[in-house]
Amino acid sequence: MVNASDLSIQSVTKSFGSNVVLNGISIDVEPGEFMTFLGPSGCGKTTLLRMIGGFGEPDSGRIMLAGRDITHLPPNQRDCGFVFQSYALFPHMTVRANVAYGLKLRKLPAAEIESRVATVLGMVGLEAFADRHPKQLSGGQQQRVAIARAIAIRPSLLLMDEPLSNLDAKLRERIRFELRALQKQLGITTIFVTHDQEEAMAVSDRIIVMNKGNVEQIGTPAQIYGDPASLFVADFVGVNNLVPGTVRQATGATVMVETAAGLMEASHHDSRAGENVQLALRPEMISLAPAGQAVAATGGQLEGTVTMAAFLGAATRYEVEVQNGVVLKVAAPAGSRPHALGSRVLCHWPVESAHALRA
Repeated sequence: MVNASDLSIQSVTKSFGSNVVLNGISIDVEPGEFMTFLGPSGCGKTTLLRMIGGFGEPDSGRIMLAGRDITHLPPNQRDCGFVFQSYALFPHMTVRANVAYGLKLRKLPAAEIESRVATVLGMVGLEAFADRHPKQLSGGQQQRVAIARAIAIRPSLLLMDEPLSNLDAKLRERIRFELRALQKQLGITTIFVTHDQEEAMAVSDRIIVMNKGNVEQIGTPAQIYGDPASLFVADFVGVNNLVPGTVRQATGATVMVETAAGLMEASHHDSRAGENVQLALRPEMISLAPAGQAVAATGGQLEGTVTMAAFLGAATRYEVEVQNGVVLKVAAPAGSRPHALGSRVLCHWPVESAHALRA
């Protein structure tokens, strides 16, 4: 039995002239899932979202919703709610009228419209603002109206195109958690587009990292962050140390990589001896100890000199020059032993936190 909110994107392609925007994208979204399309500007994420919503058609491939081919259907026949980046509220209508708009188009009874509007305004905390106009609301309130309007029609699929990008940083952080809680409460399958990595990590069940019209990786936030599938993902998501080197030995799940800083052990996907790779290592996965202090024998170890130390509250950021000009960024948690500029330290890390990625 096909669930009403299943979404399947099958080998979708799109070009504008000679520019390939989507290159055979295939994605399956689970019922009730919060899926985020993440990537830099121009990677194709918004183009794909608009095609799902019916605001464009692919050159080839299919888009299926609830087992129904919606590839060429107009937006009003797709059972999708859409929250635009600009909110697209009607300025001459009250909040109540904006939220009721889609319900009136569907010719629902007046009593049901009134009931649904009251319900969704309660969900987003705007009952007291029902008779105001958009210009009388803050940016965060306008964003909630846009969400209320989208969910009032009870869509099978909710599409959101960078809906928090116009808010200030503190408000974005608060609204993103409210949005996540509301989505789980409603159980609506949601596609969310953003270029903000922290935002994607905070709200998503799974993330699709896109680059130049291709899918680089699909996974949970923990998988995307902790086990990048490509050099692009490692470099784009968060902060990474990227150390170039050559694989000298591959044994099971680990490799020895020869770098300018010496031999470094790392996990890998399919690296082979002789291949050029970049060794990716998150700053927070590196621990520091005074040089000469004994640490666990397993994992990677390099000695170096502290060349920068900056206290940032929750962590202290260090830069450690280990050898031949190679500098490792290290994020030590608050409360850890401080290390002075110029001191010799030992950098050490679990081998599974270092990843050899093809260059």
